[in-house]
Amino acid sequence: MPSTRSARSPERRLLAFLRRHRIPRGAHVLAAFSGGPDSRALLELLALGRGRLVVRAAYLDHGIRAETERDAELEFVRRTCARLGVALEVGSLPPGELAAAARSEGRSLEELARERRYRFLEDTADRRGCLFIAVAHTADDQVETLIMRFFQGAGPGGLAGIPSRRGRIIRPLLDCSREELESWLAERGLDYRLDSSNADPAHLRNAVRLEVLPVIRRLFPGYRRSLASLASVMRELDTLLAGEAARRLPWQRSREGFAIESERYLAAPPLLRRLSLYPLLAKLGVARARLPAGFLRSAALAGRGVRLARRGVEFQLRKDVVGPGKKGYLVAGEPNCRYSLATAGLVLDFANGPPGKGGALVVRSATTADRLGSGRKSTAVSSLYSAWRLSLTDRWRVPIVADRTGVLAVLGKALGGKDRSGEPAGTGAGGVAVTVAPGEEE
Repeated sequence: MPSTRSARSPERRLLAFLRRHRIPRGAHVLAAFSGGPDSRALLELLALGRGRLVVRAAYLDHGIRAETERDAELEFVRRTCARLGVALEVGSLPPGELAAAARSEGRSLEELARERRYRFLEDTADRRGCLFIAVAHTADDQVETLIMRFFQGAGPGGLAGIPSRRGRIIRPLLDCSREELESWLAERGLDYRLDSSNADPAHLRNAVRLEVLPVIRRLFPGYRRSLASLASVMRELDTLLAGEAARRLPWQRSREGFAIESERYLAAPPLLRRLSLYPLLAKLGVARARLPAGFLRSAALAGRGVRLARRGVEFQLRKDVVGPGKKGYLVAGEPNCRYSLATAGLVLDFANGPPGKGGALVVRSATTADRLGSGRKSTAVSSLYSAWRLSLTDRWRVPIVADRTGVLAVLGKALGGKDRSGEPAGTGAGGVAVTVAPGEEE
């Protein structure tokens, strides 16, 4: 067995990580295992410490690559876990599902894959009683992330880099380079799989690694130390600013979200206003990473799942009728009003019905989570689109009428589908009748 006495060896650094983050003895840890060199090193290192930890592995097939490659990878993962005596949890997504969702939602495939992977890991950890989830991010991932965030205009929080621990997510290898880990595996005769998609520069991280980093390495040989120093300073600055934002802007829980005195909010610098919103957005279920850089730069905002607006002497932050995702308002209206959708060639009459809890109405694009109706009578809006044989590029153009209780109507007739409402008489869950008529020609 090769010596592990070096203070910089992966084994020593793993033990130092466990002590530094106070990971208790006997803790159940779920390790994300893809079969690649980083995750192979992580699983092997965690398995070496099984006297201290109870280790499980989790593998998710995203359904992106060719079937033969995916099958070979899963077989390798099963064989490795069996050799180590580590229990394995396997999940899979239907082939092509992520790519279709990325096109329909206008999001990157990388972002969606990461989102689904963490959801799978969280669900698996909950089901198996794992206190921690270990992922195999390395020092190289940290460098790539900092470069991407710099050119994307990130603030101190983004330039603080990937945290070594956030909640139950731990990253024991964040101080190790890929080269170190590959050498460690080679010394022990341990093989691994290579994901063919990692060589595709169409993905941003791959492009940074394959095309940008060679130039930076030539011009700035000490870039690793410099970026590590930058991340350290930004972590301190982010902590300082977040504390100041919390002190100067004490938001209070309200019936629908959070509220603060208008004068106090507007008296604070815009940067502190934005920083005060981030923890609130998380509590409302809106991921900070999903918000574009320019989204929080005004005193009021709407969309992306939240609404910040001035109401009398207060600013109020609450969930919006338009949920998270890339979808915009076509109309924001009220019952008993008429609206014209020029681009869709429609005139809509929203008539009052029985009092409901729906509140304001919007006409917007649908998302994959939208359903028409409620309970057993509900129908996925995407199923209607499939029945109407609408292409993915046309689906976002179909107007749907919604309030806070859900979807009231789907207006597909103008694009070759049908007009459908959530209730037999055209009265939606919010007590509003929707009448649709062709727009008047000019």
